[in-house]
Amino acid sequence: MKSDHVRLSVAAADRLQPPTGRYNCHGLVFAARRANIPAAGDDIDIARLLRADGYERVIGLPRPGDVAAYVDTRGDIEHTGFVSAVDKQFESAPIVHVWSAWGGLGEFRHRVDQTPYSTSVQYWRIVCR
Repeated sequence: MKSDHVRLSVAAADRLQPPTGRYNCHGLVFAARRANIPAAGDDIDIARLLRADGYERVIGLPRPGDVAAYVDTRGDIEHTGFVSAVDKQFESAPIVHVWSAWGGLGEFRHRVDQTPYSTSVQYWRIVCR
């Protein structure tokens, strides 16, 4: 995370919870704030985890409850959060809001593009069959 980018992101976001070492962003999404995913020293393919849990990529506009997955330049998912709202005030450019944990900074509600992580985002939705 670049410090200037982090300052701008934090200034534009609503802080929901203070920082904690109990869970990270993936632990918020996949383990209800109960764990760090992956555990320290482990590596995990988050896209594989999403598919294993019954999620599929969303084509089109996300809905509240979908997972926002931020993809780094290598194509790996580096950060996840929940879509908390979709503001359709401007139909041509809806504004997506995300709730996610930003490491040692705490939990935030923020616009999907106002984050210290990559701005390349995929949306995933759990599919019940």
